[in-house]
Amino acid sequence: SSESPIELGVQRTLDLQTTLKTIERFKEKGRCLHFDAGVRCNSPINAHSIQRKGLLSLIQEEGHVYCPSFTYSSKKLNRDIVRYEKKGIKKVSTFLGFCSIHDKELFHPIDDSFLIPTDEQVVLYSYRSLCREYFVKENAINSYAKLIEFEKLNTAIIDMMKNMKAGFELGFRDLSYHKNKYDEMLKSKN
Repeated sequence: SSESPIELGVQRTLDLQTTLKTIERFKEKGRCLHFDAGVRCNSPINAHSIQRKGLLSLIQEEGHVYCPSFTYSSKKLNRDIVRYEKKGIKKVSTFLGFCSIHDKELFHPIDDSFLIPTDEQVVLYSYRSLCREYFVKENAINSYAKLIEFEKLNTAIIDMMKNMKAGFELGFRDLSYHKNKYDEMLKSKN
């Protein structure tokens, strides 16, 4: 049979630049994830998920490290080409997940000491990683919630975004459970 392909008439598409700007806006909304922050601290810093004075200093050259960078065209992301670009060591592996007081207080044993590793250091490295992922997933949920509200989108894109948001929510639920366990452990110094 020589059936011709059916073309779906999608009239409204997602503008990649708008999407990326929305996601970026939520990345810039920091909050302190420390277990004693109570009402979230209102002065988050760019906390390093990988210590600047530790592991990053081993791979830096003149204050910069090479990081993968994807090239963007006006409408679509070109994932076929991975390039590396120099980024300042102060901006690499950071997230706005802790205020300066809580970051310094909590992570002092790993930021200002060599890896031995002690039980405390292992817990703090894993907690910092968990908090970064928690931060990223929470932002993704908020980003997709905002993107779903765009009136210009067709139902197929909205359904896809709702499904992606649901996936992030499942991951976030599990991370929340583990973060609460870590919070209890760190708070009681157990």
